[in-house]
Amino acid sequence: EGVTDIPAEADISSEGADTPSESESEVYFEGANEHENERALRMGLLRLLTAIQDEAHRFARRLSSNKHKRRQMRLLLEDIPGVGPATRRKLLECFNGLQGIAAASLEELSAVPGIPTKTATAVFDYFHKDDKEATGAEEERTR
Repeated sequence: EGVTDIPAEADISSEGADTPSESESEVYFEGANEHENERALRMGLLRLLTAIQDEAHRFARRLSSNKHKRRQMRLLLEDIPGVGPATRRKLLECFNGLQGIAAASLEELSAVPGIPTKTATAVFDYFHKDDKEATGAEEERTR
């Protein structure tokens, strides 16, 4: 598209005047206003499509991140000896997530139906190994 595609209509009423007045020298582009409106409409649609695309990408990243977190939590729990898919589900249901499991006492873990004491001890030890190491180092210093 070029300037030649825009229909123009000139309104110069006093031909032959040395200095035409402002109204006499104005050139009206009837098609130019339509072109600007179409361009504004296209730009608005482009902004809308860009916003939709950005939101779709944010949603996909958030979904992928949540899946990754759940997968990591599953793998973390199933790394503990004696914990498989069924035990993992029981622990997550009972303690409402990984933080609840980590904060649970040995007695609370042992009280979960269907979880043997040995497994409960392994889970407790897994989440409290730093506490035991700190306590062990402290006891050695006091000796």
